[in-house]
Amino acid sequence: MVQVIIDRFEGNMALVEISQSRFSKLPDILIPDAKEGDTVTIEKAPISQFMICKTEGKFAYILTPDGKYAITKDLADGAKAGDYLTFTVDQTATEVRQSKIKKLMNNLFE
Repeated sequence: MVQVIIDRFEGNMALVEISQSRFSKLPDILIPDAKEGDTVTIEKAPISQFMICKTEGKFAYILTPDGKYAITKDLADGAKAGDYLTFTVDQTATEVRQSKIKKLMNNLFE
């Protein structure tokens, strides 16, 4: 399982933070209901609408329901061709992180 935070959208790609100072791009077709600031959990699943067709180094080529390929980098987390992935917005993790940010901002501006 990998958790990423959506920093911003650039065209049809989401720039996501994998860890502090490490970013990657994720095609927005994989996360249609997500918005900036959301935490997205990416994990293997027994079946999903997204299947990895091939991996090449750090890249995973994911077949989408519309028959197109979405390419991700650094996000496969050991998944291989034939594996299914799910991309889920984690509301709880998003709310916890946003709460921490609000507290930090309040402390900074008091």
